Amino acid sequence: MKALGIIRKIDNLGRLVIPMEVRKTQGWEEGQAIEFFMNGNKLVIQSYEGERKKEEAIGKLEKLRDSIEVGIGRQEMDSVIDYLKGVD
Repeated sequence: MKALGIIRKIDNLGRLVIPMEVRKTQGWEEGQAIEFFMNGNKLVIQSYEGERKKEEAIGKLEKLRDSIEVGIGRQEMDSVIDYLKGVD
């Protein structure tokens, strides 16, 4: 890990400001989902890519579904895609 030489204090609501320099170098904008990990006594943060990966998986499944002839396999694929999209 690289020390940045930046110190921030946690406010009374438990918030911590991520320095602008870090946000810019990481390409983090307002609303960016952040994931937290503990490594011993260190807090590690990174951008959360779960939603992007889920959307990519849905796209791949839709392409695969479109290549399957109408039938049971296609219906099962539709069910999986709907589940991932949160459709009831």
